Amino acid sequence: MLWARWVGLQGTVLLWASVLFPAPEDWAELQGAVYRLLVVLLCCLATRKLPHFLHPQHNLLQGSGLDLGAIYQRVEGFASQPEAALRIHATHLGRSPPPRIGSGLKALLQLPASDPTYWATAYFDVLLDKFQVLNIQDKDRISAMQSIFQKTRTLGGQES
Repeated sequence: MLWARWVGLQGTVLLWASVLFPAPEDWAELQGAVYRLLVVLLCCLATRKLPHFLHPQHNLLQGSGLDLGAIYQRVEGFASQPEAALRIHATHLGRSPPPRIGSGLKALLQLPASDPTYWATAYFDVLLDKFQVLNIQDKDRISAMQSIFQKTRTLGGQES
């Protein structure tokens, strides 16, 4: 039963990702496509909120029976160092690159919990930029991303 629920939640993450990243260029390369799904999933797990696709006011993670903390740790580990999870042969055991997730990114993942307006493409584009897998050409999306990045920098300055 839990497995079926988890698969359903993943389907919802995929639906949200397709809405948040509508441009064909968003899905053109495998790494970028995977990270688009990962940033949506990480945000949902960090905030413990996954809006139902048809009824966004309904939280699919509430009462899910899943250990969201453990799932978050696994997803974060993969997002931070996917090479470690993808090693399937002894010859691939080597030096890992440094983790991609720092405390600043963890703080960004929490923003939609306090302000639902962050649940927008520009916010997720900022997250992708932090993972250094962003390749957006659309000037409107770049402008929106710069605006939300400035807003997050202002918030960070107020907390200091």
